[in-house]
Amino acid sequence: MLKQRGLLIADEREAERCIGIIGYYRLSAYLHPFLKNPKERHLFHNNVKFDDVVSLYDFDKELRVFLFKAISEIEIAIRSSIANLGVEVLSDNFWFTNPAYFVVSTPRRQAYDLSVIKKEYDRSKEQFVKSFKSKYLETLPPSWIITEVLTFGTIATAFKSIKNIRLKKTIARRFNLEPSVFESWVSIIGLVRNLCCHHARVWNKWRSLNPVLPRHNVPAWLTNARVRCLYFDLCIIKHFLDVIAPNNNMADELKKLLNKYPKIYAPSMGFPNSWENETIWK
Repeated sequence: MLKQRGLLIADEREAERCIGIIGYYRLSAYLHPFLKNPKERHLFHNNVKFDDVVSLYDFDKELRVFLFKAISEIEIAIRSSIANLGVEVLSDNFWFTNPAYFVVSTPRRQAYDLSVIKKEYDRSKEQFVKSFKSKYLETLPPSWIITEVLTFGTIATAFKSIKNIRLKKTIARRFNLEPSVFESWVSIIGLVRNLCCHHARVWNKWRSLNPVLPRHNVPAWLTNARVRCLYFDLCIIKHFLDVIAPNNNMADELKKLLNKYPKIYAPSMGFPNSWENETIWK
């Protein structure tokens, strides 16, 4: 069928092997960019090779690994900052499991929900959780322990629900952001993280979610960035990394990845012309 549609296949046995391993439905997302308009006719542009499709798939796979590595560092820093700064500002080791500090969930709005936190804690098989339960009488542990077993989504939702404005500002300032911007960018990082975890396509994915943008100290890269594309996501990830690991090599690693796949069309990911000359990537 692919041959009839104009795709050039040099090694049919290898192509069958790839389709068998990857799955035709998953691979079809990487066939789509190579189709002529109207796409519904499913006809390929001239001289498109099956190897071109596999190369795009491989690039997306490596891109997910690249993104997840960076996000992992950010996630750890966010968990630690929220837990510990809450203790400092509120002078309460157990603040994260006290609904009095949060806007609680209602039927119309997802917010802080202690029952969700308890479920995630009870479900944990971590040795430090077992140790705490065996040594102490408290039903739930201190904030720096509970935040280690919660999902990133639960922690992000909890931040949105914090009542204490001073605490919100303190956490956001830790990452050189306003509270509303921090909340928005953490949500976007969570979306990208979930795409990576579920092996979903990321290279040309455009979000429906519009981010909140800084009102003060607006970074230069924002003037050239389309706000719902991968390039914007890469920039906010770089922003967080520059705060928590100023000597990070994300820029070099990104350039190396793009150079490895020179046929990848960077504008499809929202990259502007001469993006590498933006201050954030120098």
